[in-house]
Amino acid sequence: MTNLPNIDPSHTRTVLLSHSQDGTASSWARGLDEALRPCGLTLFRVKTRAAALATVEKGGLAAAILIDDRPRVDGITLLRLIRSIDLVLPCWLVTAKATRRTLEAALNLSVCGVMETPTDAIEFTRTLATYLDDPRRHN
Repeated sequence: MTNLPNIDPSHTRTVLLSHSQDGTASSWARGLDEALRPCGLTLFRVKTRAAALATVEKGGLAAAILIDDRPRVDGITLLRLIRSIDLVLPCWLVTAKATRRTLEAALNLSVCGVMETPTDAIEFTRTLATYLDDPRRHN
C-alpha cells in the first residue's frame, strides 16, 4: 500500500478499490482518492481478494471498484463472490479489455458500469458521485 491513510471501511462514504498495486495503477488510485475526497468519499485500497471480501463482509461501503487484470486478477470472479455477500453494493469493473464476454458477465452480476483503462480519475469520480447521490437510490 501507499501512504493513504488507514480508512475505517465501516464509514458509509467509503469506496473499496480492489487489487490496488504499485506503478501506474497506484498513480491512478492516488488521483482517484484525491478526486473523491471533495465529494465526501474516501478510497479504501486492498491488494487481495481475501481482503476485499472481508471488507465487504464488514458492510457499510458506499461502493466498490474492482480491478480486472487477467490473468493475474479476475474481477468477474471477485464480483461474483461479492454478490454472494452483498447483492446491492454498487460495483464498477475497471478492465484493460472490455470484451463482450466480460460485459455480459458483469451486467448479469448487476455491475453499475464497466470502464476500460486508462480511465480518467476525475471523470470516473463524477460518474460514481452522481450515482451515489441520486435520490432515487435511497427510496
